[in-house]
Amino acid sequence: MHLALSLALGLGFALMLRLIFATRPAAQTIWAAALLTLAGIWAVNFLLILPAINPAFVTLMPYGAALISKILFAIAMAGVLQYSVARDFEPKAGRRLFLSTPLHHSFRR
Repeated sequence: MHLALSLALGLGFALMLRLIFATRPAAQTIWAAALLTLAGIWAVNFLLILPAINPAFVTLMPYGAALISKILFAIAMAGVLQYSVARDFEPKAGRRLFLSTPLHHSFRR
């Protein structure tokens, strides 16, 4: 279940970036968005949803450990998005998916 949610989150995040930016976003934008998104998800889960659903569940893991796990996921997600190599993909309106640039072009900035 956790793996499926992680995959859905990663795909949703990549699609969100693709919809917001017409071209490939800068590396710092990807990293900042990933960190803010996962920190926000942690805050909503641990400060709003979980205490309302099951207050005892929140005490099973310290807040710091749970937050660090989300930040580590954000780092992994941003790294994969920034450096992954995908086949050329031409979506509607002739724009290229920002992940479709060859790896050697990722380091030119």
